[in-house]
Amino acid sequence: EQLRLLPGVMDELSGNPLKFILFLDDLSFQRNDDSFGELKAILEGTAAAKAPNVAIYATSNRRHLVRETFSERDGDDVHRQDTLQEIASLSERFGLSVLFGRPDKALYLTIVQSLALRAGIPAPPDGFAAEAEAFALRKGGRSARAAEQFVQSLAARRG
Repeated sequence: EQLRLLPGVMDELSGNPLKFILFLDDLSFQRNDDSFGELKAILEGTAAAKAPNVAIYATSNRRHLVRETFSERDGDDVHRQDTLQEIASLSERFGLSVLFGRPDKALYLTIVQSLALRAGIPAPPDGFAAEAEAFALRKGGRSARAAEQFVQSLAARRG
């Protein structure tokens, strides 16, 4: 909702001699969201002058930033491929994407063990494997986030 303020922010920062990073956390759009196009224009520098001293970083849990459904992919759009390319085009404007895949079991358990050691939680003789795996299943699968949450839950139990 606040993306409409970006042109003013960019204009304000462009006159400053310092360098800035605008960080947009957990960015995502609905398919009919007007701010999707506005952000594309801002990143291209067409809606307002792109400030040379401002970089925009964004995080998202979506690969292409716009929510898609299979029914929309098979919809009645005459130029379906154009629509799909438009959806992907926003994420391409950031220049760099860092994707975090799901770790396999061995890597997940290595992450758990490393985070536990960093938190000062010694692994019990039988390890955390079974408990960490069960936790990951309850959270929808193995991920670095699930490993972190598991270790936080261990720390909370230790008091």
